[in-house]
Amino acid sequence: MPPRQPNRAAWVQAIADAEAQQQRGERRKGQEAIACLELAVAKYQEALGAGLPPDDVPDALFGTGWCYQLAGDAVLHAARSLPDDQVSWGTERVAREGASDMYTRSCAAYQQVLDDDGHIRDDAAVNCGNALCALAELLTEADGPGGGAPPGGVERACGAYEQAAGIYTAALARVHDADASTWSNLADCVMSHAQLLHDSASASGGQSDAAEAACRSALQSYERSCSLCDSTQGDDLPGLLCNWGSGLLAAASILRDPNDRANALVQAGVQLTQSSGFAQGDPEPLVKLGDVYSAQAEVATQSGRLDESATLLRRAIEDGYTKAITLRRDCVEGLVGAADAHAALAKLAAAEASRAAGAGAADAAQCVRAAAGAHWAGALQNYNRALSRSTLLGSFGERCDVRFNAACALALAGQVEQVGCSFLP
Repeated sequence: MPPRQPNRAAWVQAIADAEAQQQRGERRKGQEAIACLELAVAKYQEALGAGLPPDDVPDALFGTGWCYQLAGDAVLHAARSLPDDQVSWGTERVAREGASDMYTRSCAAYQQVLDDDGHIRDDAAVNCGNALCALAELLTEADGPGGGAPPGGVERACGAYEQAAGIYTAALARVHDADASTWSNLADCVMSHAQLLHDSASASGGQSDAAEAACRSALQSYERSCSLCDSTQGDDLPGLLCNWGSGLLAAASILRDPNDRANALVQAGVQLTQSSGFAQGDPEPLVKLGDVYSAQAEVATQSGRLDESATLLRRAIEDGYTKAITLRRDCVEGLVGAADAHAALAKLAAAEASRAAGAGAADAAQCVRAAAGAHWAGALQNYNRALSRSTLLGSFGERCDVRFNAACALALAGQVEQVGCSFLP
């Protein structure tokens, strides 16, 4: 049989349809986005099968990868936007598996987008790395009330992080290490891998040299990213600083040396404060700043420096979480952070009241108990506000975590009779 002849009219129309559906999918959310993106993929495949010219094939494959990647995001968004009475571990599992399949297909498409030297094209490489990191995160999410990852999830996630890091590194080598955004992506990837290695080792009562090494490598990449930032070239300095600060916060839970952990928290506060100063409309650096103060408060509590801990928790609320909520009233991360900090302050106050009562200082004990009650009220108010926006909390497991903390706050606040009903979905 003679070779099939290209059908120019067919592939031209297919590409036009694919790009139109892709744009619709980018503007929509949930099931509407998924439908548009799936149709876009079908049209890209139709164009590829209709004799698309070789010079246009990489762009069609890139479009395919991008649509699969967006579809993965949309699958998760659709599932996590369901009301409480429609979500469960089962619906979460289905969504996670569907999104994982989309990210896997996305990576397969990106890896076919080659440049003239036979390497993955730089933009496809970065997107492929991002999709692999999204896949790795899903592979380690809780699969049920026990909180553990699905069987084999940790191993597969480690493999995905390693593959992504290799792809980012190769892409950086081709641009002479001069891409600030890709350095930040690499840092996020390696730090997530370090956290996974650390958590896995800790769960078995051990430590991980690989986690420590990966953590330090990630911190170097964050620093490199910000040193290369050029706002005149469109680089997002506030975002890069926020990523660096978040990475330092993560490092504080991984590094073994107490002085290194303390210094990481101090440096995290510096970077996040700078980020919030540049990005005055973005609540994320303020939430993370609140997390830094809360982490420092926990260290102070463990060391018996209770007054210092209380001061840091108040800073977390006032300088971090409350400012984030002021910027965006539906900032559930800020609401949950403020609730957790109020709960921690209430526990400190309750412990102080017990000590005062034991020392015979009844009036002082009564005064501190009143302060504890005010903090429990603050915690419950913020938990309630967050749970009234439960579709913004993330996965089903994350919703469950907030409900559990809220129920604990009710019980400790002396409202045990409400625990079984107040925070149920």
